Amino acid sequence: MAPSAIESQKTKPEAPVVTEKQAGQPLDASKLIYTYTTNPRDVPDETTAHSGDETICTDHMVVATWKASTGWSAPELKPYGPLNLMPTASCLHYATECFEGLKVYRGYDGKLRVFRPDRNAARLNMSASRISLPQADADEITKLIFALLEVDGAKWLPKERAGNFLYLRPTLIGTQPTIGLVKSKQAILYIILSYMPRQDTPPGGMRLLTSPEDMVRSWVGGFGYAKVGANYGPSVLATQDAMQRGFHQILWLYGDQGECTEAGGSNFFVVWHRKDGKKEIITAPLDDRLILDGVTRRSCLELAKERLSDEFEVTERKYTIGELIEAEAEGRLLESFAAGTAWFITPVSAIQHREHDIPIPTGPDGGPGEVTGKIKGWLSDIMYGRAEHEWGSGIAPFLPIPPQPAGFQLPLRVFLFFFRLPLFIFVCVSYFLVLQWLPIGSLGKKASLWCILGVPSIWWIDLQVDGVRKGSLSKQHQARLPGPGSVIASSFTSPIDAVYLAAIFDPVFTASYPNSRKVEQISLFQAILRAFAIPQANPPPKARLVDLATLVKKNPGRPIVTFPECTTTNARGILPPSPSLLSVAPKTKIYPVSLRYTPADVVTPLPGSYVSFLWTLLSKPTHCIRVRIAEGVVSGVDGEGGFTTRKSTYDTNYLDTLDKDSTYGSLDTEDAELTRAEKALLDNVADSLARLGRVKRVGLGVPQKKDFVRMWTKTRRTW
Repeated sequence: MAPSAIESQKTKPEAPVVTEKQAGQPLDASKLIYTYTTNPRDVPDETTAHSGDETICTDHMVVATWKASTGWSAPELKPYGPLNLMPTASCLHYATECFEGLKVYRGYDGKLRVFRPDRNAARLNMSASRISLPQADADEITKLIFALLEVDGAKWLPKERAGNFLYLRPTLIGTQPTIGLVKSKQAILYIILSYMPRQDTPPGGMRLLTSPEDMVRSWVGGFGYAKVGANYGPSVLATQDAMQRGFHQILWLYGDQGECTEAGGSNFFVVWHRKDGKKEIITAPLDDRLILDGVTRRSCLELAKERLSDEFEVTERKYTIGELIEAEAEGRLLESFAAGTAWFITPVSAIQHREHDIPIPTGPDGGPGEVTGKIKGWLSDIMYGRAEHEWGSGIAPFLPIPPQPAGFQLPLRVFLFFFRLPLFIFVCVSYFLVLQWLPIGSLGKKASLWCILGVPSIWWIDLQVDGVRKGSLSKQHQARLPGPGSVIASSFTSPIDAVYLAAIFDPVFTASYPNSRKVEQISLFQAILRAFAIPQANPPPKARLVDLATLVKKNPGRPIVTFPECTTTNARGILPPSPSLLSVAPKTKIYPVSLRYTPADVVTPLPGSYVSFLWTLLSKPTHCIRVRIAEGVVSGVDGEGGFTTRKSTYDTNYLDTLDKDSTYGSLDTEDAELTRAEKALLDNVADSLARLGRVKRVGLGVPQKKDFVRMWTKTRRTW
């Protein structure tokens, strides 16, 4: 069973969210307005970033306003700066504010990752409901987080800083300018991206002081489970006193028995031998709503249950400071650690409770012990890309893939490039200027195209078809594969896509646009060039547009290829599909086809990358194409819908369907609104492409890529 499918406890896992039907417009990330800063700031080094009293944030932030009468405004990505609040704003007087904290990580493979952002977005809604603030679709919040990272992530966390992170802070505040304890009818949601110092390696381990007898952080029936500001401000006094006495955080106790709850703002874990001799990993439960349902806490529990259950009992129950004192005295205390976004996984080395000193075993020099180190290592591997896992949400579908270092292979790669380059030019020129115009038939053309693919050694083709057992494709009916009279909806990441499809299917190529239900018929050469072209939201004025049904009818002996994403990506996300797929005739089969490459750096997400593409293509010893073909999606379902989407075998969190409810552009047709059946068709194709490519659907399209390219062009010297 996948870790995400394991419940973190059998007791009530989360506080109930009171969801009220909200009037007005829902939060819609597809309406995001981009207003870029005209004064981009320099990126500080790590020492400078953490040396002052002010948190340094990136160039931009995302802001959306809400009113009870109208709902959510169009969100705006705008320059980072002050908010405009009235002195009577609700948040300034009645603590109507909640927030989230999560990090974006620069992986050692060059990727940016966010760890389980769906959990944070859902928890923000839960916190909002506790203080009567508006809620928003968690998917839309996550899309806005990704949009901010698309713009600022690469500059402020460049690939040279692999192993580092930035801190994301989505915040929701009540802004109604009214003195009086009422439900706020106005609110602001904003998302900022900042630096945060690394805190998980204090010399000698974390030292905790138990909470004073006259202080309590949370209580049954209160709001300790919600991430609201009122949970944290009152704890500063005790924390400052502890720090002045040489401790790092407060171990908050509750009740007459001194139940262990949280270590500062982090969840608290203990590893010990129980009295019956069994080894146990224990942490406080969620059922009484005293503590936060931490994302890191949940992840620790799920990994421990999955990977350590043969040796350890993993338990969520109440336990007291007295039990810790007794376990230490009897030699049963093995390890302890704090878990949270800020402190990550930090070993606890000592606890002081009144007159009792409780030393806790750690690793060398106060480092992690065995269990702490394993859990920290597993999570770190996911966050920084050393291990593939559904919790690590890769982002940025338009960023170029960092090239693999040549190292000692550099002489070989230089030789291969200059040896292959003239041969590659010769076979390409021969085909496009001569052979394609000769009467050599479909087989002759396909053989010529395989020669083009053969020069850079693209020989290994890993092909799988839905519903066909691997190794038995030749025994299956031809209906499993695209053929004459069908439409191929292909992913679009590289010029090789078009060449491969031409070499296999001899199709008619088309260009799709996000704002048109019609397509433009293009040649193979034009399809190749489009992989390097600036994306276009609308067809050129002189383009001869036609619907797919007409093209299928005019070309009965050939399939039709369209690239529904309308522009290239780096194969790390599926963009919203073009409505051109809706112009197929009833009963026509649409085959989603995913093409991915190993090595992955032959993709061309940025326009004009001819030279780098040729170097990568011709200097590598060999390349593999991973081809996945989905079952045909049949168009022409009645107006009530009826499409079904095959469930992904890539069992991830619901970020895999981020764009499930998004719009598909402003169509230039009279019937701009999509019917239920039309939307189902587009969703089915996009979901299939995401499943086949083992990637996520994202709410970014051609307009966002154009904005991204402009920003990249302006700032790439510093990126």
